Amino acid sequence: MRSETLSALLGKAFADGGPRLGFGTGDVYGRDRAEASRRLIDSALDHGFRYIDTARMYGDGSAESVIGAAVAGRRDKVVLASKVGILPWRMRSGRRIAHRARRLVRRGGGLARALIAAPEPAAALFGAFGPGQLRRSLEVSLKALRTDHLDILLLHECTPADALRAETQDFLLRVMQEGKVRHCGIATTVEATTEILDRKPAAIEVVQGPSDARARNLPLYRRASGSLVVTHSALKTLLPEIVAQAGADAAYAARFAEATGTDGGDPAAVATLLLAHALRENGEGAVLFSTLKPDRAAAVRKALSDASFSPEQFSGLEQAVAELLPIQSPSETPAGLASQGG
Repeated sequence: MRSETLSALLGKAFADGGPRLGFGTGDVYGRDRAEASRRLIDSALDHGFRYIDTARMYGDGSAESVIGAAVAGRRDKVVLASKVGILPWRMRSGRRIAHRARRLVRRGGGLARALIAAPEPAAALFGAFGPGQLRRSLEVSLKALRTDHLDILLLHECTPADALRAETQDFLLRVMQEGKVRHCGIATTVEATTEILDRKPAAIEVVQGPSDARARNLPLYRRASGSLVVTHSALKTLLPEIVAQAGADAAYAARFAEATGTDGGDPAAVATLLLAHALRENGEGAVLFSTLKPDRAAAVRKALSDASFSPEQFSGLEQAVAELLPIQSPSETPAGLASQGG
């Protein structure tokens, strides 16, 4: 049985009164990158991140093991959210067959190559919402994360049919009753989220999706009364667009600076403004941020704690975003700040 309400979970995650930022781990890998990834997660935890968002498929199935090692000894102070529905290549049944086929091909030479079909390319399996797939994915996540329960379990990139299927809803209700999951929800497209929430499924209490100063999706996500809303991608497209346009158009840069009090050519300053806007929009939920640089975790939280923006500056940002010209070929994310986990 569940012992913590959503309010209690949020109270634990943001007990220090700092910005309501969660740490996304979509780019975290274990195995040959395990040491660097462990330093990253340790830095995030040491600098106040207590809401950790991950998924079974992140890092081709290796991210959760890194997180599990990092939170060992402080699990009771951390909110863990993971996802089911996309199986990493390493969990696909075809992987074992593919490896056997490769061995036979190597041993058998030309005849084997003629008789044995080429193994399927390494790729994650999307739409893995069968009851057995969901159960296995959850059990592997719990083992990798070194915990007996998840605080939040999300259906990853689910369609309305996936989420609303009776077997899926039964699985979510059952794992909550078993105590293996505290709360369940969805992490999918805006369109799918809207359709799912219109049906008001009982097992869906958490809604995760993209939202930024241009695509302000919060009203859509708040259709689920009493739910926790977690947003991501506040920086993903807008940060590189703003910095690029400010660098190419002096008049735009001047208007941006006057309206927002921020140098549009400074990626760190623009990132702070965009995240502050996202936090203001989703004041009762959480906003995901991620980076692969350990020092960024501390820098971003400090910048947001120190920053003070007026409603007029946020309005100025929204106007400046509306003026952005389409970018034909998006440049590389400045300073690695636009990475998101969700």
